[in-house]
Amino acid sequence: GGVWAVHWFVFSVSYTFGIFHYILTAILAATTVSTFSLSAFRCAGTPPTMLWGSYPVVGKGDLENYTFCHYCVKPKSPRAHHCRSCGTCVLDMDHHCPFIGNCVGAANHRHFIAFLFSAVFSTIYISFLSAYAGLHIWPPVKYRSLGHLNGSGRDLAIQAFKEVMLA
Repeated sequence: GGVWAVHWFVFSVSYTFGIFHYILTAILAATTVSTFSLSAFRCAGTPPTMLWGSYPVVGKGDLENYTFCHYCVKPKSPRAHHCRSCGTCVLDMDHHCPFIGNCVGAANHRHFIAFLFSAVFSTIYISFLSAYAGLHIWPPVKYRSLGHLNGSGRDLAIQAFKEVMLA
């Protein structure tokens, strides 16, 4: 929502900048939503199903270094861990992420990292665009009634931006 709130300002700078802003915003939004969907709704990677001790299915030595998961009641590979939130074992489990509501494992780790980069880049772009719009809107405004905050709007915008970045 905040991205589109500055469209009047963006188009007042130049028409080309406005079109660039809309295209970049659409790309960032689509990338963030798609990488979120891929990391949230894709299985994190479950170990292959093997029957413990059955000779025709499991060859001799195939379960070397495997342990037994007491929750799933099946063998678990050496780098798999059981997630109590998901109720399953996950290969190369990194963590259970409450933001995506899924484990981050072997099958969705790449999409999760892409989601993080996309979300951070989108946030940085919108922050700079909002600060840029604020710097061009606030200069003529003077705040005389705020006592110790006397000064131009540009100084207040820079001070507010610094406070947000330090928080």
